[in-house]
Amino acid sequence: MMKNKKDYYLEIFSLFLTDSVPMTILDDFMKSDHDDGYTIIADFIGMHMKPEISEWSTCLGIVEAVEIIYNEAVMNGNIKDIML
Repeated sequence: MMKNKKDYYLEIFSLFLTDSVPMTILDDFMKSDHDDGYTIIADFIGMHMKPEISEWSTCLGIVEAVEIIYNEAVMNGNIKDIML
């Protein structure tokens, strides 16, 4: 089965978090204009960030990092941008 954007986001978030982002939070984030979506997902990240990551990063920094990692992988041709 081919991965979609949500699958990749969940996988990338898992690098930084101690718990998986709930699908409802990820859905709200991806469907939002990012104002409300950022707040909700940033709150979740703040409560579940790995301790070694929290020493040097912010919640919004993690969100931006996930977006950058995904977009770079698409631009490099490493993954296909499939929105499902």
